Amino acid sequence: MSHEKKILEADIVERLEADFGQDEYHAALKLLRDSGYTGRIARCIVVAAAGSLDALQKQIRLAGIDYRDVILAGEYNAEMQHIRDLRASFLIDSPLDSWVGEVAAALDAIGWRLVSLESRKATVGPYEYTADFGEGTATFVSGTDVMTIRKENRQWQVIDGGGELHRNGFDEVYDFESEFRDRLARMLRGKN
Repeated sequence: MSHEKKILEADIVERLEADFGQDEYHAALKLLRDSGYTGRIARCIVVAAAGSLDALQKQIRLAGIDYRDVILAGEYNAEMQHIRDLRASFLIDSPLDSWVGEVAAALDAIGWRLVSLESRKATVGPYEYTADFGEGTATFVSGTDVMTIRKENRQWQVIDGGGELHRNGFDEVYDFESEFRDRLARMLRGKN
């Protein structure tokens, strides 16, 4: 399968360096760059490869056959439980961290990178979905702008930064993740 050359995200390059070390890092980077995969698929390939060049090559070939198999290898455990969400970052690495997955994916799509994540068990139910079991704070960066959001007691809020958000009245507390995520993404794109 032919892919146009795309630039790998910084977190993927950093993870390759950490996983493969000095001896194999450049070979791993070349393999992944040449594959054309970026984003979620590239993160899944890297996690599933677990620092092995042979496994990296195998996962790249597998992605060319059916990318869903690579997502299974990167995000699910042997019992087929979804244990991490690699759509936007390697930081969402446990079910407890999944509280921020949808927001991180939406912000990543408009250029905001998740750079820090603190998660804890949620204090308020109901607990219907995996994302309901966690809460915490997450920090995002876009250029020189920094923003921290919080989910606590099933409520969402921007607690720091975000450029013009507070000056534009975006300091409310939201009860619904989808409303918070969608309004935040619209405002960060410059739409009210």
